[in-house]
Amino acid sequence: MPFYLRLCMETWKKFLPHATIIVLDYKNLGEFLDVRELGLNLFSDRRFVYMHVTDALRVALLAKRGGVWLDLDTVILNRDAEKYFLPDAKHRTVMFGDPDGKGCYTAFINTPPAAFCMGLWREFNLEKLWNLNAATAVEWDFFSNAFINDYARRFPAEIKILDNRRVMPEIPSGVVSTAEDYVNYYFLQNFHLADVKAELLLLHNSWTPHFFKELSQKDFFRLDCTLVNVLAEALEIKLHAKRNRIRLVNRESAVPNNA
Repeated sequence: MPFYLRLCMETWKKFLPHATIIVLDYKNLGEFLDVRELGLNLFSDRRFVYMHVTDALRVALLAKRGGVWLDLDTVILNRDAEKYFLPDAKHRTVMFGDPDGKGCYTAFINTPPAAFCMGLWREFNLEKLWNLNAATAVEWDFFSNAFINDYARRFPAEIKILDNRRVMPEIPSGVVSTAEDYVNYYFLQNFHLADVKAELLLLHNSWTPHFFKELSQKDFFRLDCTLVNVLAEALEIKLHAKRNRIRLVNRESAVPNNA
């Protein structure tokens, strides 16, 4: 597991001290969900990659148990983030997304047990699995946004969409985050925790440069970039003096150079 993802999880422990945190993997998944309910196609069809499997499991688990789902690349920055983890006063499922109804992010879902929308989402996914054949087009959103984007627009009384700009400060304007914005903000800039006007960050592990995921703990803290600064400062980890740290200056190659 990349070192930065371990730090992301450490922020959960620090700022949600009273929460029961369960990190799911294939070793403990069976304690919470009978994966046979989803069928073997999910695990045997080569068109389904890790992202698809995670999407299907996320929905099935929340439909059964409720609670809050966080992707591993979620950073909690302070105690004020606790508000996002409380049950919604109107018993809605809460997600972040485009406030104008153009899309949702499934990396964070706070939903009550037995929520009607989660049950329908689970049935939608099961039907797609049962009807799967060689001609079926499997897009990236096969088990995720293919359902929830339209449903959230049609049934706002069931789905509460929080403005994603609260948790994605890399968005310069509008409401859509791009890989270019993400890399520029977190890896080519060197903002600090005080500069980030958020209590929670939703990162994009798939957009994180490969070399960054491979960094050792020692090399990680030598970088002078927004993500390193924010994680270290949120966890009160002392950083090297700026003159002894490295800036990234080239997005295309993502090769660190002394600056």
